[in-house]
Amino acid sequence: MAYKITDTDIDRVVTARNVRNFFANTFQTYLARGGLHKADLSSPKLEPTGVTSHGGNSAETSMMKIFDYQAKCGAIYTAIINCSENRNIGVYNRSILLDRYINDLTDTEVRNDLGMSSSSYGEKKVVALCEFADWLPVIASRYDTKFNELRKFIDAEEL
Repeated sequence: MAYKITDTDIDRVVTARNVRNFFANTFQTYLARGGLHKADLSSPKLEPTGVTSHGGNSAETSMMKIFDYQAKCGAIYTAIINCSENRNIGVYNRSILLDRYINDLTDTEVRNDLGMSSSSYGEKKVVALCEFADWLPVIASRYDTKFNELRKFIDAEEL
């Protein structure tokens, strides 16, 4: 079934909540199962490799699962890096996501570092989380991996 998506296609509140939960839970699982630490994410070893499984024994299958978790972590980091950043016009999406979810700063620390009020930071964080949700499926295809959909679509019309 095909859908036509409008400009108001994402429920930003639900999408932001989904992404926050993803970073709090799912991302941590991927890191652990991939044998990675957040500090490893900028490493060149997480570049897309295009490795795919063609069957094999259980040890190979186990290694392929580990490689997939590592690919997922690489895709997550790359999706963050692809988010918008232009401090001249007040766009801080990449900084918010990197500082909060990779560098493990608190929301208060990120907000203070960026010199924002609580309300302004809250609004900008929702925008950053939604942009990440838009980038993730695109980047996942480059890493030959998949994620559950984080975006909550609204106003979709059937074609």
